[in-house]
Parts: sequence; C-alpha cells; structure tokens
Amino acid sequence: MANVKLYDKNGAEQIFEGVETITLDSTVEGETETFSHGIAMDNVPIEVDFSNGDMEIDGGGYLVKSAVILKPENLMSENVAEGVNIAGVVGTHKGGGGGDYTVTFMNGSTKLYERQVLSGNTCGDVVELGLIDAPTKTPTNTIAYVQTGWSLTDGGEADSNALVNVTEDRTVYAAYEETVRLYTVRFFDGENLLYTTQVEYGKTAEYTTTKDGYIFDGWQPSNTNITADTDCYAQWAEKPTFANSSWADIAAVSEAGLAKTYYAVGDTKDVTLTNGETIQFEIWGFDHDDLSDGSGKAGISIVAKTLPSLAYDINSVESRAPSSFGLYYTAPYYLGISNKVVDLLPAELRNVTKEIVKKCVVTLVDGNDLRDINCNFWAPSHTEINCKEGSRTTNLSTLGAVYEKHKSHAQITNSMSASLRELYLLKKTPDGTAQNYWLRGRWNSTSSRPFYYISADSKFISETTTETFQNYCCIGFCV
Repeated sequence: MANVKLYDKNGAEQIFEGVETITLDSTVEGETETFSHGIAMDNVPIEVDFSNGDMEIDGGGYLVKSAVILKPENLMSENVAEGVNIAGVVGTHKGGGGGDYTVTFMNGSTKLYERQVLSGNTCGDVVELGLIDAPTKTPTNTIAYVQTGWSLTDGGEADSNALVNVTEDRTVYAAYEETVRLYTVRFFDGENLLYTTQVEYGKTAEYTTTKDGYIFDGWQPSNTNITADTDCYAQWAEKPTFANSSWADIAAVSEAGLAKTYYAVGDTKDVTLTNGETIQFEIWGFDHDDLSDGSGKAGISIVAKTLPSLAYDINSVESRAPSSFGLYYTAPYYLGISNKVVDLLPAELRNVTKEIVKKCVVTLVDGNDLRDINCNFWAPSHTEINCKEGSRTTNLSTLGAVYEKHKSHAQITNSMSASLRELYLLKKTPDGTAQNYWLRGRWNSTSSRPFYYISADSKFISETTTETFQNYCCIGFCV
C-alpha cells in the first residue's frame, strides 16, 4: 500500500485529527488507490496511480507531488501546489509541501521560514510564493539595501543555485545589493501637492513655484541638506505694489536688485506735490540709466505720466549765453526741466533719487553738442521715447537709448496715429488738459530752431527758439 502523508502550510507533518477521512482501497496494492478528502476535494473520489512513488498532500488538502490522475477533470488547479503537473493539470496553489529535507530561510540571525523539499528537488522561493514578505536590512544614511535573492553564506551575494538540488538540510540567507539611499521630498502650497522628487542624503531638492500677487519666501522646512523624507511648504510674502509702497521701500527693493520681481514697466504711483496737486509717475524701465559714480545701473527709471501745472520757458534771455554759438543754456535747463518743478516734489521722493549720467546738448557747434551731465532729475529726450534708435543721422540721435516703455510702439513721426499718440505721448495736467512739454536736447545739430517739445496739437513734435515760449515739465528720475 502507498504511503499518504499530510503536511501543514509550513511543511511540517500533519496528524489526521480534524481532517476528513481518507479511504485507501488495498485490493490493487501499490498501483491504484481510491481516496476522498472532504476539505479540498469536496468528497470527490479520485483514482490515483502511485506507481511513481508516494503521493503527498498538505494540511489544506492540496497535492504537492506529481502523480497520475485517472480522472483529472475532478481536480482543480487550485488544489495542486504551484509547479506540480498532474495529468495536464498545472498547480497554482502556493502552499507549502512536505519532503525529505528542510530548507531554512534566514535574514542574518533571524529565522524567517522553514520548508520541506524532496531529495534532489528545487525549493520554491518563499518570497516569490507569497509565503513571507521580502526581508529587509537596516539602511545607513547614504546606502539602502535591496533583497536580490538567497545566499549559502550570511552576507554573501545572491546565488542562483542556493535553492537548487536540495540533497540535505540547507540554510540560506537573504542576499542584498547596495544602492544609493534616496529620500522623498514633497513640495506643497498649503494642502496642494505641487511636486515630488527624491534626492541623496545631504543634497538639495530643487523646485520653484509662483503665485499671483505674492513673492516666494522660501520653503519650510528647508529644501536644503535633506537628511530624511521631508514635506516642504511654500512660504509667501504679499507682493508689494509700486502704487502702495513708500519711496523708501521702493528704493530698498531697487537696491536689493528685486525691482523687476516686484514691479513692472507701466506701473504707476500717485504723488502729492507740495503745492497740493497730485500727479502720477510711471515706471519706464529697469537697469537702464548709468549711475554717475560708475558703479552700474540705476534700478528703476521713473517718468511723470501727468504734468505739474507749472509752465516755464527753457530759452529765456537769462539762461542763454551771450553768443548763440557759446553755452546754450545752463543747468537745469539743458536737462529740459526747471528747479521750480523739482522743488514741488515731496522730500521723501527727492531723498531716494540716484545721480545718473544723461547726454545733453550744451552748444550749437556740431561735434561738440553732446556732453555727459550728472543729474538727479531730467526730461526725456526724443531718442529715449522713439522706438527706432539712431533714426537721426547726426550725433544727436544718441541722446540716450529708448526706454522699454517705448520699445513697442511705432517710430515717432508727425504722422503717428492719434491712438498711439494718446497712449504714449500725450500728457495732461491735473485739470485734465493736454499740454505741451519739453524734451531734453534739440532734434539735430544744425537746426536754427533747437528747442524741441511734445506738442498737444497735431504736429506731435515741435520746435521753438522763442525766448518767452513756455511748456510744462515731464520730469524723470531714478531710484
């Protein structure tokens, strides 16, 4: 009669108690036996040929050794151990099995599992069979370990033969591969997850973000020197506006090199003059004008968008030199402005202005017309508001590079469209009246009418030598 053994899931021999009866018919001893197992086989009689040796069944009623089933239609694959082929039925059950030898699975000095294996057979990998979770090894700060298989020695490399051809009791050890340990860093804005990345120990996790109306003020906790999995939260400072900032704060922003971060070309700010009038100033550009000390560029260039209601003549007898070919006019008139207008500006504004260098016309002699003048206040020149630099053939076309504010519109001519003129050139006094205003310098070096201004009428750019002719002041400055 063939031997029939029952094994539990760990491969240990199982007694018959609590198991449905197994009936063996000994009339044809050693060849054909009939049995029934009420747990897994559902009391279905199956004829088995034992001529190839013992048939083994685990404690759950699962076949774990090949045999010939005379009625395979009565046997489901889930009732047969994985890898066992019985008359064409390939087992899918991942349970344990019995055998001649014990394979002990270790993780260092910790026993993980024992499994019985028939002599000469391969022991199934208990991790791959789902009998245990993959073993782990405590990482260092910089190194992680990944279990890659089993070794015949503790601390050894994975050996593809560690579970093959088992002919005696065997102990195998979890084998690991070293990898760079990575730490997960998640970036949040409030509860909103923005980005997830991984970095090595001590490294910086990089991510940038923006938010309308705010200035990014770093991550909390810091995204530098990462030593653990970290959630970083964006910190924000409400973005100050040009309109609402004090002149001291605007100057501080400029000094910090953050003007283009906080403000934009075209931003405006109302200023109340000492005579009670309120006019508006506008940002025309960043890093445009040269500082007089040679240290670099002034951070912000600002020009009046509306005009103080104080007109003055720029070509008066008092300001002209005796000879028409001598000194043309004295400061601040060659800058196109009047000190009377400068004096109307509040002290907190005047105190933060930077001294810069402006090209100015000071004589009538061609070739000697331009000089660098250090100044804190000035009027724009025709080249600084003309989008086409160098549009004039004389040296007077270099009265300063065009400001960013005026780079987008068409070249200034007397045929410029009314809509562009309204948008870029026309300026008004606080009462809403369009006014003429002086430009710095004349249009070219040979003109007999050297003083130029933006006209409120259809000519746009006009000229005069009339000594008593008065225009308004489009004053500019830098911070």
